[in-house]
Amino acid sequence: MIIGAIALVAIGVVLVARRRRPSARPGLASRLLVTLARDAAPEAREWPLAMLAEHDAIDDPRERDRFARGAVVAIVTRRPWIRTPGRVDVVVDGACMVAAISLATTCLVVYPGLRAGTTWIVEAVLFGLGLAAYGCAALVASRFGTRTDHVVGAAAGLSAGVLGVLVGLLPGQSAVRLASLVILLPAGAVLTDRLVGRSRATPWVAGCTSALTAGLSFFVGFVTTSLATSGGAPTAAALAQAQRSGIHPFSAWAIGDALGGASFMLVYALAVGTLIGLGTAAAARSRA
Repeated sequence: MIIGAIALVAIGVVLVARRRRPSARPGLASRLLVTLARDAAPEAREWPLAMLAEHDAIDDPRERDRFARGAVVAIVTRRPWIRTPGRVDVVVDGACMVAAISLATTCLVVYPGLRAGTTWIVEAVLFGLGLAAYGCAALVASRFGTRTDHVVGAAAGLSAGVLGVLVGLLPGQSAVRLASLVILLPAGAVLTDRLVGRSRATPWVAGCTSALTAGLSFFVGFVTTSLATSGGAPTAAALAQAQRSGIHPFSAWAIGDALGGASFMLVYALAVGTLIGLGTAAAARSRA
């Protein structure tokens, strides 16, 4: 968390330092419309560009911004599931979601202590809704950018799986510090994309897709390692927490704790990682 806060503050400082006069710039919705229309995938760019042309023809600034807000919502939510451009990150994210569901189901079956009471039902429903949100976000992101953006984002996000394995093998604070590095992967994807896609790079797409893939990939790597090691070697503090929880044996509590930590990383990696990726892309664009 500390690493994420420092990264967000650093990006904010760069953006503020390079900020132009607000009066010389169009509204936020208008700027966002320009970005989304021009950065749309080649096969889905005609309709957003038509909306952008209609936006530019409006003289009244208030009406122009109002139109821009509606256009942005329309572009982002316009039936992305009907025309999926076959992006590699959509395939990777889909495979990771299937693996995540399989791992969570395995944990509940192998360790019946995790199904005590009714709380686990609520948690399972929230987990399913979270994965559905991941799927929708991946499909929306697939409408923007180039193939290079998505390949770079998927590759950066998959490296979080390696971090998940290492976190599952390391004890205590070392694991927490290593897990925090996941949110920096989108920044690395943005910078790499700018170097690779020199012709017409849309690095913010690489940052967003990296954040999506990173959360899922970390979940798969961390939970798989926890299952393989039966929760790892117990420490005195972990044993005390397991006894207070009432879940027996210790391995059942450890696997439940791993599921909780991995689920938290799904939210943390997506929310903070996306902000860092977008901030890095904005800072790099303003610098250019």
